[in-house]
Amino acid sequence: MIINLMVLVHDRPVLMEATVHALMKQLPRRKVSKVILLANDPTAEVLACAEKLAAFYGLTQVVFPSEQRAWNTGNAVNYCIRQHPADIYIKMDDDIFITHSHFVERMVRTLRDPHCGAAVALAPVSQFMGYYCIEKLGLLPEYEERFGQPWNTHWLDGSFRNCELMLWLWEHTLNLSEATQKLLQAQSGYVRTHEQVSIGTVCFSHAFWERMGGFGVNQEQSLTKYLREIGYHFTIDTGNPVFHLGYNWCYVLMMEKVFPRLLEINQQLFAPPPNYPVEKQEDQA
Repeated sequence: MIINLMVLVHDRPVLMEATVHALMKQLPRRKVSKVILLANDPTAEVLACAEKLAAFYGLTQVVFPSEQRAWNTGNAVNYCIRQHPADIYIKMDDDIFITHSHFVERMVRTLRDPHCGAAVALAPVSQFMGYYCIEKLGLLPEYEERFGQPWNTHWLDGSFRNCELMLWLWEHTLNLSEATQKLLQAQSGYVRTHEQVSIGTVCFSHAFWERMGGFGVNQEQSLTKYLREIGYHFTIDTGNPVFHLGYNWCYVLMMEKVFPRLLEINQQLFAPPPNYPVEKQEDQA
């Protein structure tokens, strides 16, 4: 079985480096055929960083041509799949932090769930499945005192724009190793949904991608629409936690208030290997 893992790279080289260093520390290389850095209309800085990472770790690099872009990730993923076909694909964004070594294995296993069209990892710092995560992390009483009752058993809040909530969640999960262990120790299972969820990580088969006719302009919307049409669903594995920093509307706050502390607290996870080439700073006069 050929399994390709695509890291979708945007315009955030500092995040890309952290993501790839963490991934390569946790990834049993025999589990995947290729790790691909998929750069979506990259800047020169992003391209240089991707080239350095690809050369150091032996990764495959794909650049989605800017003239084909039209600001969507769906076309970029389709382009990469046509360039590097496989049996199964795992796509992850460049702000996803992998903190345990069973990520690939569990994504592929989840895909075997009956009527699963797309397998998704559990993102503790998110709205969807947030209730489950804060309960397993022992945070539910504090959450209810500050924010009131959760929206429902899946959603913490009705809006993805609640940056105060996102910051609160990160404040309680900054030690990624500790949070991961608590979630891994909980009894795991599958949650199946036809609702649109974040696909910062998603696993799907080539046969499914062909049947769908490729992704549309918006990956999440086109995938959700197709799953509903054919009566399939997203399957979330609660035993496969990953940490997603971005959260579009809160991105500036995440980078300012969360990312530096993440690097500081999780130095072992994000530190590059000793022989990784680091840019030398010019001496100040």
